[in-house]
Order: sequence, then structure tokens, then C-alpha cells
Amino acid sequence: MKLGKIFSASVKTIYRDKIALFWALAFPLMFIALFGLFSMGMSGNNLGKLAWLDRAGDEASRQLRQAVAESDVFTITEDYTDLEEAKEAMRNNKINFVLLVEGPDGPDGAAEGGRIFPEVTLFTDVKNQNINAAAVSFFDGLKKQFFAASMIATVDGILQIPDLDQNARQFYSWLRGQLEESSEPVRSQEGGRNPVKYFDMVFVGLVCMGIMNYAVTGFAINLAAMREQKILKRLLTTPLPIHRFMLGEILAFLVLAFVQLGIMLAVGMGMFGAKIYAGWWFLFLLVFLGALLFLSLGFFLAAFARTANAASGMANGIAIPLMFLGGVFFPLEVLPGPFYQTFRFLPLAPMIQAMRSVCLEGDPVADQLPRIIIMLVWLAVIAGLGLYFFRFGDE
Repeated sequence: MKLGKIFSASVKTIYRDKIALFWALAFPLMFIALFGLFSMGMSGNNLGKLAWLDRAGDEASRQLRQAVAESDVFTITEDYTDLEEAKEAMRNNKINFVLLVEGPDGPDGAAEGGRIFPEVTLFTDVKNQNINAAAVSFFDGLKKQFFAASMIATVDGILQIPDLDQNARQFYSWLRGQLEESSEPVRSQEGGRNPVKYFDMVFVGLVCMGIMNYAVTGFAINLAAMREQKILKRLLTTPLPIHRFMLGEILAFLVLAFVQLGIMLAVGMGMFGAKIYAGWWFLFLLVFLGALLFLSLGFFLAAFARTANAASGMANGIAIPLMFLGGVFFPLEVLPGPFYQTFRFLPLAPMIQAMRSVCLEGDPVADQLPRIIIMLVWLAVIAGLGLYFFRFGDE
């Protein structure tokens, strides 16, 4: 039988296997859609909706509101006048923060002039831990800028004194310069070559995760089911060389892996704005190598699975820990040294790291050679063990 016919039959078999199709398409697409929707809900550096409750009504509170509005860090709403109503809206996810601006003597105190910074209380929601610290830090920095501006105005008044001593004038001129420097916000700029967003980083991890899940789970279940049904054992009695049959199966899974890749790229980039900045050929190379690596892992697991259900459980037991420890949702570099040095050698980690480095950060392909070597070593070891342990019969 020609290899093309074997390949065609294998593709049809995979297509009929709904479990394999789920792991190939639906599972990674659910994660892409989930993270994509979260990324669409985040607008630049905007931290969310801020309910403004001004109970002071003085010049200081008006200046504060103008500064917050000009920063574009928050979207200000004045739809709420009652504090408890605003806090309830925050708990119901209608707003993200509540800022209470009070008079100098508390909520019912009369407004007094001459204040540098209003008395404010920022109410946050425990569900927004990822942005609460940034909001608090913003108002801390704003308070320092207000204080510095007030001191500069005071120094300017002193410098206007006509008969001010020359030494004193030099001192206040120096002090004014120091205050101006301290009032300037810290400049922040990403050090990478490309403006990589969090969703871009996660999307690359999800692509690798999808390839892994499909290859490991689908191939292991497919082989275990054929052995359970004694298809593999009967093939040994036919003129068809068993290695040609296995090659057809592998080619079918490889082709469908690239179909899977195309669908994930279309959804992630077309619907949710994920970016791949460079190294398209390297991306396809990594997918090819990664698919071979995880097909060999599925082959190895199928050697010990008596049934398709057992293969499914074993494959999930391997794939799910690799998904979290391989750096799909976060860069492994954030882990403490010993953990990073351990997890970066797991089969999925070098694939994700290499793809992120080249396709997102624009690093040279040559720098990824150590990671490619790690993947090749895993491929050789796992494939060798699979060939040693795998039996085509059910004995």
C-alpha cells in the first residue's frame, strides 16, 4: 500500500476521533479566547473606572481632579454621590475604584484654602489585586508632585525679594532645581525591540501548549485504541510494513498540527490582535520539531496504556503539569533561580522560550541553539524508550 493512501486513511481516522479534535482545536482555542477577551478589556495604561466623590469642593480637590483626568490612568465617573452605593457598584464590577475626597475636618468638614493636597481615601476591590498596587502608587506619586509644586511656588516667592542676600539667592535657586527634578515622574521604557504585550507572550505559550496537547493526547489515545482493538496486531500479519503504517500516522498528525497552528494564528491574530514580529520560518520549524517531540512522548505513553481511556488519563497527567511548569502563562525567568534552572529543561519550556525570544523579541536564531539541542535530546531519549517498550500486541 502506498504511503499516500495510508496517510489519507490516518487523516480520516483522526477526523472521526472527536476527542482528538477537541484537544487539537477546542481546548487551546478556549484559552486563546479567554486571554484575548481579557486583553481587549485592558486599554493601554488605563487602570479602569474611578468613581469620584468630592466632598471638599475646594481648589485643592479641583486641581487633583484635573491632574487625574489629564493622566488618562483612570476613567473618571461622577455618577455616584453616596459612598456605600459606589462601593456596592465596585463589588458588582461596574467600577474598579472609589476615590473619596474629603474636607480638612473629615466628610462633613468645611473646605479650607491653602491645602497642598486634599484628604483622599482610595477604596479598592480585593478582586483587582493586579491593579490595586498601581492605583495606590499613582496617588502616592501625585501627592509628592503636588507637594513639590507647592514648595517651588514658595521658593519662587522668596526669590522675588529684591534685597535677598546673594548667598541665600544661590541656595534657593539650587533648592528650586532640586525640587523640579524630584517632581518629574520616573521615565519608563520597554527594553525589548518590539512592543510586546502580555497577551502576545501568552499567545505564543498557548500555541506551543496546543501543539503539545494534540500530539501527546491524540497520538497516545489513537495508538492505544488501535492496540486495544487488535488492529496493530493484525497489521503484523499483512504485507504492509509496520514502519510504513506508523510513518503514515506520524505524517497525518504532523499535517494536522500545522492545520491546528493555522487556526490558532487566525483566531489569535485576526480576532484578538496577537502579534508575531519576526521569525516566521523559525516558528514553523519549532512547531515541526515540537510536534515530533510530543508525538514521541505520546508513543512512549501508549506503550504502557492498555486502553484508550488509560492513555487519555496518562497523557493528561503529563500534559497538564507541563502546561503550568513549562511557562505557558508566565515567563520562567520570574521563578527563583533553582526552580528556573530545573523547569527550563522540561520538554515544553525550550520550545516556548525559543519562540518568544525570536518571534516576539527579535533575538537571533543562533542564540536559540542550546534550546534546540534540549528539544532534540528529549526527542531522541523519549523516542528510543518508546521503541524499546512499545508492543504492537496486547500482551
